[in-house]
Amino acid sequence: MKCLFPRLSRRGQILIPAFFLLPCFVIFIYLIFETAKISREKIRHQFALDAASFIEMTNYSDFLNRTAYVNGAFPHRIFKETLGGANPIKIPRTNNTTDAILYDELYANAAFPKTKQADGVGELDRQKRWDIRYDDGNSPRGEGFNRLKYEDGEDLSSRNLGTFDFITQQNAQDFWISYQDAVEFYKLYAQIYSLLGSVEDAQWSVFKRLTREANFFRKSYWLNSGDCSGVNNCGWEGASTFTRDPLQANLHKIKKIQLWGRTYTPQNPFNPAPIVCNCDANNNAIDLTENNTDGLFQLATVPKRQLDRLGMKRGSYDVRQSWDPPGENYFNVDLKAFKPYVHATVSSDGGVVWNEEKNGEPSPTPKFQTRLYP
Repeated sequence: MKCLFPRLSRRGQILIPAFFLLPCFVIFIYLIFETAKISREKIRHQFALDAASFIEMTNYSDFLNRTAYVNGAFPHRIFKETLGGANPIKIPRTNNTTDAILYDELYANAAFPKTKQADGVGELDRQKRWDIRYDDGNSPRGEGFNRLKYEDGEDLSSRNLGTFDFITQQNAQDFWISYQDAVEFYKLYAQIYSLLGSVEDAQWSVFKRLTREANFFRKSYWLNSGDCSGVNNCGWEGASTFTRDPLQANLHKIKKIQLWGRTYTPQNPFNPAPIVCNCDANNNAIDLTENNTDGLFQLATVPKRQLDRLGMKRGSYDVRQSWDPPGENYFNVDLKAFKPYVHATVSSDGGVVWNEEKNGEPSPTPKFQTRLYP
C-alpha cells in the first residue's frame, strides 16, 4: 500500500547515523585538545632553546670581535694617532736628507700592524675584510707574525719571534737617535701593548667564566621553559654542545726586546757618538721575563678548527635538548616513550681573528655575527 505522506515517514532516519557521528565528533574534539597541549609545550621549549642558543653564542661572537679589535684596529689607530698623526714624531737622517717619520720606521720594523691603505684612508667598515697586517717587506718578524697561527705553539721563540729588534742597529746608523730617546720610544710602545694585553687578558678571563658551564644557555633555558626544578638541573644536554670542546685562545707574547741608540756627551753633543744597545755583557737582548712577567703581549689567536666549527661553512653548533611532554592524556598514550626533543642550529661567522684565510693574510676583522637556524 502506498504511503500518503512519504517525506514525513523519513524524518527520523538522521538519528541513526547521528548516534555514530557524535562520539567521533567528541573524540575529534579531545584529539584537538590533546594535540594543542603537546604543540604548546613543544613551541615553548623550542622558543626556550632558540633563545638560549642565541644568547650563549653571542658570548662567542663578542669575544671574537673584541679579540680582532685588539689584534688589528686598536694598535693601528693608537700608533697612528700617537706617532704619525697631524704632528708626527720626526727623526733626522745622518745623511742630512729629509727627516723620517718614526711611525713609518717602526712599522717597517714590524712593531705593530696597520692597514695597507695609504695613511689609513677610507672606511674599513665598508670592506668585507680589513687589510690590517704587519710589514713583511724587510722584516722576518713581519712575515712570521702575518702567518702566525695558534697551532704554531705557545712560545713565539719556536718561530724565532721571541726576540724583537724594536729599534735596530741599522736604524741607529741611519738616524740621529739617542739611546735615551730610544728608551722613551720603547716605554711608550710597552705601555700601549701592556694595556692591550691587559684588555685581552681581562676579556678572555670573562669569556671563560661566562662559558665555563654554559651558564647563559642554562639560565635562559630555565627561565623560558619553566619545567626544571632549578637552574642547576636544567639544559645540560643542550649545554654540552658548547662545553664539550671549550674555545681556546693563545695570547702570544715576546720574551726579549732589543733597541739601539747613540750616546752623546755634554762636552760635544754633536759628535757622532758610539752606538749602544740595551744588551747584557754578552750582547744579548734584555729578557722581559726576568721581572716576574711572561713577556709583552703582541696578539691573540684561536684555533682554526674551532672557528670552522663555529661558522656555517664547515660546521655550526647543532644544539639538541630533550623535553618531557605532559604525563597524562585522554588516549593514555605514553608520549615520553617517543623521547621528544627540540633542535636548533646556531653559528658565529663573518669575521676574522687572525690569519684564517687561505691566502695567509691576517686581516683581523671584527664582523662576527650570531645566526640562528631553527
